[in-house]
Amino acid sequence: MVKVYSDFDVYLESLTIGDADSIAENANDQDVARGVGMSHFPHPYSRSDALAFIEYATIMFAQGKEAHFGIRLGDGTLVGVLGINRLDHENKRCEIGYWIGKRYWRNGYGRDAVRLLLRFGFESLSLNRIEAIVFAFNDASKKLLLGLGFESEGVMKEYAAEGDAYVDGELFAMLRRNYKDTAKTVVEGFEPALFGQKQE
Repeated sequence: MVKVYSDFDVYLESLTIGDADSIAENANDQDVARGVGMSHFPHPYSRSDALAFIEYATIMFAQGKEAHFGIRLGDGTLVGVLGINRLDHENKRCEIGYWIGKRYWRNGYGRDAVRLLLRFGFESLSLNRIEAIVFAFNDASKKLLLGLGFESEGVMKEYAAEGDAYVDGELFAMLRRNYKDTAKTVVEGFEPALFGQKQE
């Protein structure tokens, strides 16, 4: 069980089967699905979808390919999910993705969660480059990333399918040398030597 926290209103923690109901409840919203990408994010989103994702996330972490976390309030309430995808150990880069349940929007939870994930990526995983792709209509997510120091590197035309149409995606990135967050952040339960290795 990995936990990443600071003095923020949220902390990150590994997903467990016990999170299935909360994930399904928060993810079962068309606006959430649209922000993540309806071509691969189920809608409606069921408990079985949540269980399948938790199983997938657990396997990917064990193989050192991805790292997904629940975004939790101080009392443990799960309000969203975020993670590191497309982890490229050789080139020390990854792509991040995140979503927050609609009832928890506009509280700054997404911003603080991404701050914690950046700490985990740059420090615990020793990454050099962290990317995020945001759909053209998602102004809130663009503002979040720019506010944290990400830079826009351009628009990818018709990046993803949305029904019978296509939506543009904008690429944002941050380099390790530009990472300047000074918040005291703690990572517990993570052993780099075991990440991606099967334990006997």
